[in-house]
Amino acid sequence: MSENPQTTPEPRPSRRPAPSFFFPILLVAAGVVLLLNTTGMLPRFAWWRLWVLWPALLIMIGVDILLRRAPALLRLLAALVVVVLLVGAAYLMLQPGHETARPIHTVVEPGRIETGDVEIDIGIGQLTIEPLGDTTNWAEVDLFGNSAQEPIVTQFNNTARLEITQKGWTGGWFEESRWTVLLNPRIPTTINAHVGVGQCTLDLTRLNLTRLELDTGVAECTVNLPAGGESGTIPIEIDGGVGALHILVPEGVAAQIRLDPGLGGTQVDTQRFPEAGEDFYRSADYETATYRLDVTVDLGVGSIEVR
Repeated sequence: MSENPQTTPEPRPSRRPAPSFFFPILLVAAGVVLLLNTTGMLPRFAWWRLWVLWPALLIMIGVDILLRRAPALLRLLAALVVVVLLVGAAYLMLQPGHETARPIHTVVEPGRIETGDVEIDIGIGQLTIEPLGDTTNWAEVDLFGNSAQEPIVTQFNNTARLEITQKGWTGGWFEESRWTVLLNPRIPTTINAHVGVGQCTLDLTRLNLTRLELDTGVAECTVNLPAGGESGTIPIEIDGGVGALHILVPEGVAAQIRLDPGLGGTQVDTQRFPEAGEDFYRSADYETATYRLDVTVDLGVGSIEVR
């Protein structure tokens, strides 16, 4: 009797995952937006404001996973549909508002103000804080944009409080929203500012600042810290999500700086602020200085510069 030889089944060829059409198309779309933005064909804040569409990335990933084994034509069609919807949403965001943006000018006269407290909460826009010129007013505010609303000024005893908030974005997403706050450099003032998406420039060099808290979402900010005021330690807390932070300490001012850079890089002038630990820097005269800055900077993704 002859035995039948055993046959070994041939291994089934491994099935490679189907290529994704979503992300190549997304990269092309992002490149087009960046090109139009850098050449001036899109408004200056276009890239920052389109960031609010980031949840669409989750949708694209989910659809891509669901259609991983679908025919290539169906996957390509689905990717094109999603991208077209995204382009349509971006186009609607680009449209100017139907309302006419009106400027708002508010003056806070001195009265019996001895100290001040400024609260700013802006969703989208460009924030500027600077010292007032030769005037006795405590504050002057200039706001421009469809989403601007009248500042709220209250006073308790000798402390004045200025609140600046942004109402619903009734205008176009790409309106030029500008928020300028001028403060009296002779009156001790605390500042608590939140900027969601945009840019901010804080020139605090001549201000009598007693505390600063700056919170940003997706923004690029330049902060010129105060050069002097009442003796003591001035706390400076800056917390950012995504973007770039430029912190400038005036010459001759003692400071210690704690950094939490997250995913990004740091650049610190170690000639003025020698390293005293990991992401911790301190000027040589910090302990003996009568006026000094205690700076804490926390950024999720981006770059931090201190000089």
